[in-house]
Amino acid sequence: MKTSRMKPGFFTVILPVVMTAVFSCNRSPNDILSPLFEAPASSRPRIVSSNPSEENGVYDPALPVYVDFDREMDAFSTERAFSLSGTGNTSGEFRWIGNRLIYDLITPLDPGIAFVLRVTGSAKSTDNAPLETDFIVHFISGSTIEAPVVLSSTPSANSQAVSPGSPIVITFSRPMNRQSVEKAFSMNPSTYGGFTWDTNDTIMTFKPYSELQSPMRYSVSLGTSAHDREGIVLHAPLSFSFQTGEDLTRPTILEIREQGAISPLTNEYDGVQKEGPFIITFSEAMSPADTENAISLIQREDGSSVSLRRTWSSTFDQLTIAPDPDLRPETSYRLSVSTAAKDTASNALLEAYHIDFTVSNASGAINSNYLRLVHAEKTSPDSIQTIDPSPDKTTVITISGSDLATSGSSGANGEFTFDFSHSLDPASLPESISISRVLGSHPASGRILGIALQNNGPLSNARVVLTIGGLGEGNEYRLRLNGGKSLNHRSLSSVIQFGENPTYMQDSVILNFRVEATP
Repeated sequence: MKTSRMKPGFFTVILPVVMTAVFSCNRSPNDILSPLFEAPASSRPRIVSSNPSEENGVYDPALPVYVDFDREMDAFSTERAFSLSGTGNTSGEFRWIGNRLIYDLITPLDPGIAFVLRVTGSAKSTDNAPLETDFIVHFISGSTIEAPVVLSSTPSANSQAVSPGSPIVITFSRPMNRQSVEKAFSMNPSTYGGFTWDTNDTIMTFKPYSELQSPMRYSVSLGTSAHDREGIVLHAPLSFSFQTGEDLTRPTILEIREQGAISPLTNEYDGVQKEGPFIITFSEAMSPADTENAISLIQREDGSSVSLRRTWSSTFDQLTIAPDPDLRPETSYRLSVSTAAKDTASNALLEAYHIDFTVSNASGAINSNYLRLVHAEKTSPDSIQTIDPSPDKTTVITISGSDLATSGSSGANGEFTFDFSHSLDPASLPESISISRVLGSHPASGRILGIALQNNGPLSNARVVLTIGGLGEGNEYRLRLNGGKSLNHRSLSSVIQFGENPTYMQDSVILNFRVEATP
C-alpha cells in the first residue's frame, strides 16, 4: 500500500512562519491554526430539507417550522445560528427530534406576509464541523401576499328603482371565511336577513327576511375585518348604496315663513319677532330625523347656536321650529338647511338653503324688544324717592316717625310706582311680584297689599302702583319683579300686539331698600 510522508523540513519551515503570524496580530492561535486542520467541504454538515423550503416559497401554517440536517448537530451553536424574520410576530421555542431542529411558534405567522428563514454558517455539528454556507429561505405565510378583493356586487352602486325583493350578492376573488364576512357585513337602514354561499365560498348572498321598504335609499358596507380562508383580510372596505322604488325626485324648500306672517321670510329681513316661530315648507314629505339634523340657527356675530323646538305637520311636509330661549332683539341670525335633509325616499335636498335676518323694532314690531323697567320710586308717605334698580345697591327710603310709631309691630304702609317700556298684561302681575325682609330686627316682614295699573303717558297700563305693608324701621327689604322665560315661574309680560307674541323682561329685577324714620 502506498503511503505519503511529510518531508523532513516541513515543521522546520512552517512552524516558525505560523508562530510569527500568531504573535504579530490580535487573533487567537486557534483562529489562525483552525483553517489548517478544518475538515474539507465534503465532510461538513448539510441541510437536507426544511419547512418552508426554497422550492415552493410558501409556508403552510398547519405544519411546523423545521430544518433537517444530515448529521447530529451542536444544539447551542445551531440554535444561535437560526433566525426567522418578517414584519409579523415570529417568537418561538426550539426543540430537537434526532437531526431535526424544530421551531415551535408561540403564535401562528400572520398570513399574506413575506418572511426569511436563515441558518448561518456558524452552526456546527457535534464533531465541530461548521455548515458549508448560510442557508436562506424566502417564503410567504400562506399561499399569497395578495389580499382578497370584491369583484362585483348586486345591486350595483347607485342603482335606482331596485326591486324591493332583490337580494344583495357580493363576489370575491378567492374563497372567504364565511363567519368573518357575515360579521363584517351591514346595511342601513338595518335589515334582518339570512346568508347563503356557493360551494367555493366566493359568492355570498344576503336575502332579507321581508321585502325592502320602498321608496328608500339603502347603503351596504363590508369592513376589512372580513378575510379569506387563510386569514388574509380584505384589500379595501366595500361601501355602496342603491334605491328602491320609483321616487327619484330630490325635495326642495318652497318657503320659510314666520308663524302668522302674511308673506314668506326674505333674506336680510329686519323685524323678525324674537319668539319666532318659523314654518319651513318642503315640496314633499320629509324624513324627520335626517331633516331635523340638517337644520341650524346661529347668531351671526359670534357663531353661537340656538336650540330649537321642532313640530311636524301630519303630512311631514311642514316643519315648525321655535327658538328656545327666544332670540335677542337687535341681533342678526342665520337659518340654514343643509343637503343632509332627505325625503322619505332618502333623496337629499336639491340645494342648501340659507337665510339671514335681524330681530329688531323694524316694520312696527312693537314686542320685538324685551320689556324693561324704566323707573321705580316710592311715592308716599312723605316725599317721592327714586329707588336704584341695581341688585348690588340698597336705597334708603324714609317714612315719618309718627307713621312708624303708630303702626307698631305690624309695620307702616307705603306706595311705590314702577314705569315700564310696554303696556302690561294684568294677568301676569300677581304671581310675578314678591317682597321679603332680608335684614332687621323689626318684626314687620313686608307684604303686598294691592296692585293697580295706570297709564304712563301714551302707553296704557304701563305703570304699576304697589301698596306695600309691613315696613318696619331699620329693616331691609327685597322686592323682586320676575323676568326671563321659564316653565317654573311666571314673569311680567306685555299685552299681545296684533300679529305678535307678548314680550317679557329678559331677566328678573331686584330692588333693595331700607326703611328709616324721616329726620
